Amino acid sequence: MDAEAFFHLGSTLIGGAGLYTGYRSSKTSHARFQSLYGATPLVCSIAWSLMVSTTVDLDRYFQPKHLLWCLLFFKSYLSENMLAFLLGADQKTLRKWIWYTVDVLNDLLDDLIRWEERHGSRSSFRRYSSSRVEWSLSSFPRGHSLHFKKSIHITGGF
Repeated sequence: MDAEAFFHLGSTLIGGAGLYTGYRSSKTSHARFQSLYGATPLVCSIAWSLMVSTTVDLDRYFQPKHLLWCLLFFKSYLSENMLAFLLGADQKTLRKWIWYTVDVLNDLLDDLIRWEERHGSRSSFRRYSSSRVEWSLSSFPRGHSLHFKKSIHITGGF
C-alpha cells in the first residue's frame, strides 16, 4: 500500500478529522496526519510493506487500518472506549488488532535493531533502502510511540 493510500485511509478512519479537504494544502493535511498518527503516510507505507513481507504467519484478516489504529493508540494513549467511539469499532476488535499489531511490530524490530548494541553507536541500527527512500529506525519505546528517521532521495521523474 503506497503512502497516498495510507493518507486517504487515515483521513477517513475518524471521519476526515480535517485532514483531507479540497481547500487545504497538501503540506497542512500531511502535517495533521503526522500529528494524529505520529508517523507520515510514507513511514506507514514502509512499515506496512516490511510487516507484510517479513512476517511469516501474518493473520489473513490483518489490514492497513489496524496499523493506523495501533499508531493512533500509541500517539494518543486514549482509553478503549474513546478509541472505539472515534473509530466506530468494537472495543474487543480494537484490542485484538492493536495488540496483534504491537506483536508484529515487535517481531519486526528484532530484525531491525541489534539489541545488544542499541546503547552504542549509530551502527546498531540497520538501514533499509528502496529506489526512492532510505530510512532507519531510531527508537521504539515500548508501549508509546514509533519514531522513524528517514531521508528521501529524489530521483528524476519524481
